[in-house]
Amino acid sequence: MEEPRVYAHIADSTVLACTTLDSTVLACTTLVATKNPDYRHAYHLDSGATDHIANDRRAFSRIRRLASPIGIRLGDDKIIWAYEIGAIELETCDNGSNFRNITLTNVLYAKDLGTNLISTRRLGLKGCETRLLSFDRGARIIDREGKWLGEAVIREGMYRLRISGVPS
Repeated sequence: MEEPRVYAHIADSTVLACTTLDSTVLACTTLVATKNPDYRHAYHLDSGATDHIANDRRAFSRIRRLASPIGIRLGDDKIIWAYEIGAIELETCDNGSNFRNITLTNVLYAKDLGTNLISTRRLGLKGCETRLLSFDRGARIIDREGKWLGEAVIREGMYRLRISGVPS
């Protein structure tokens, strides 16, 4: 049997994955290995992920089986598999009174992934911009009209999206 082609790439475990061009670091992603259940259920912004990927099937509002599985290559060169794809609805929040319902589409379901990843590249393809805030204050996501969609705080060195809930 022929091995399926790997389409999605991310960095996971304690490996640092960097994209370089002429020895210049363009983007780096590190996911830390942890047993903290909050980490597993969190949604992290990831500039190194080619796709949105989630590890909890119950978080999907719509899901369907893929015609053929997609291999996801992790930073340590391990491959995990996605057999389904769908949409996840999130309610983002800030530390004040801003709340926003957003829907992530074409999210791969990979139960073996250690956390949930939001691809900043995929957000960009939908017209969103991810702005890293100065002085290590996190990140902000805005839509093409400049409207606030969400923000991330830094936890364990990662940009964790602030959410008030994920409907089950």
